[in-house]
Parts: sequence; structure tokens; C-alpha cells
Amino acid sequence: MIVIAILVALIAAVVHAPASWLDEWAGVATKDRVRLAQASGTLWSGQAFVVFRFQPSDGSSSTAQRTAKSSGLALPYPLQWKLNPFSLLAGGPALELRMQGLDRPLRLAFRDQIVQVPAGQLDLPRLDFSALGSPWNSLQPSARLQLRWSELLLVTDVPASARSAGAAAGASAGTSAAGVSAGTSAAGASSGRLSLTINDLAARISPVQPLGSYEWQIDLTQLRRWELRTLDGALDLRALPEAGRGVRIEARPKPAEESRLRPLLSLMGTREADATVMRLLP
Repeated sequence: MIVIAILVALIAAVVHAPASWLDEWAGVATKDRVRLAQASGTLWSGQAFVVFRFQPSDGSSSTAQRTAKSSGLALPYPLQWKLNPFSLLAGGPALELRMQGLDRPLRLAFRDQIVQVPAGQLDLPRLDFSALGSPWNSLQPSARLQLRWSELLLVTDVPASARSAGAAAGASAGTSAAGVSAGTSAAGASSGRLSLTINDLAARISPVQPLGSYEWQIDLTQLRRWELRTLDGALDLRALPEAGRGVRIEARPKPAEESRLRPLLSLMGTREADATVMRLLP
């Protein structure tokens, strides 16, 4: 009878597991860079606001502070989820995500340490990036965002030896990501493409409004190779990854607007040749 009572208690605990468990998992997995604020419901069916933080937690803030919407950049709409444990065990679409701005519900499948995400699109209204902290709170930028992605295959745990072997094999064979069966590399690396369009970027302290629109393209098979390009506007931006040093952003104003943009550029970074350079540390 005692064993049965314990089993019943365990089952009840799992069935009624709070949504805050998912927030704790997100915090641990991202070192508090992503949290789920105001999480309600259960682990299996709930909702929360996704909050992004530019700097990881230093451990001094309380759980309530780390999970508040004001602790970072909070998406304006709540994320709703439903997790089916039976589909999870069978390897089928187990997690359904819904949020205003998504073009369709996302149904994620989990199999053999791979998360399969169907292609989709997310449109967000103007967001204020000052909430991310330094250096964004000085520049006070805001923009409308559109995120598009192809089908994504995300590998959650790949041994370093397998990654090295796969990279060497791919280099010797001269294959591209598109030529690998099922959209993954021989070593099982993540695959897929994402495109983030930053529309009408503005800075509150700038007399030039807006500064421009930009597109950031990411290929998950080559995370060290991505591109930020300027679509239009008075300020040309280029971003480059620097090994071990984060991201290097180069800003070049159009000649007609250089004098008006000079105060903003002085806050962004240091002058190097014909560009103002801003570095974001990892």
C-alpha cells in the first residue's frame, strides 16, 4: 500500500507540475539569458511571457527579479504551449506553441537528441531594446521585427569528437548543407536558415528617424558565418563575428546625414578608419 501511495503521489506531482518548472529549465539552459515571466498553468499546458536578457545573471538577484517582465526585453504577447507526453515518447510532434504574430501554430518534434521545428514566421510590433541593459539603454534603440526560418533541425547534444570528424569529412568531400541527407550534416550538426528583418530601426537620441532597415541572415550549419546587411536608410550597418571577442558592428553614415548622426555615433563606439566600431562581448 505504501508503494502504491508513493506512485500515486509521484504521478499526481508530474501531472500537476507547475509551468514555473519550464521557466527554471530555460534559465539553467541559457544562464538566465532567457526566462519565462508570469508563467501560469502546468508543464503540460500553460503560458508565459518570453524575456530576453543581454547579460547573464550574476546570481545576486532573486528568482522574482530574474523572472519579472521588467528584467529584460519581454515579448509583447504571451507564449502558449501544450506538451503531449505520449507524442514525446513516440517521437512525433509533441510540443505545440502559439503566440500572436506567429503565422501558424508551431508543432515541435523531439527524436534522438534532435528538435525538429517546422518553417514559419513571427511578426512583432516595435520593441524597445533599452530593456536589454548596456549598451542599449544609452542608445535607446527600437524597431519592428520579422523573423523567418526554414525547417530547423536542432541538435541538443553532439560530442566534440563527432563535430570535428563531421567538419573534416565535409571539408574533404566539399559538400554543402543543402547536399546532406535530411538536412543535417554527417556529424549531426544543427541545420536550417533564419532571417531576422529589423524594420525602421530608430534611436530616441538621434535626430534622424528612422536610421534604416536591416536583415540578419544565419545559417545554422555555419554559425561562424552569418551576415547583417543594410536594406535602406541613413546609417549603413555591418556586423562581423570575431573569434572569442563577440560581435563587431561597423556603422557608416550616409554623407548627407553624417553631421546629424555624429552624436549617436560617438555613443556607439570608437572611430576606426571610415567606420564607427561597436563591439558586443559574448
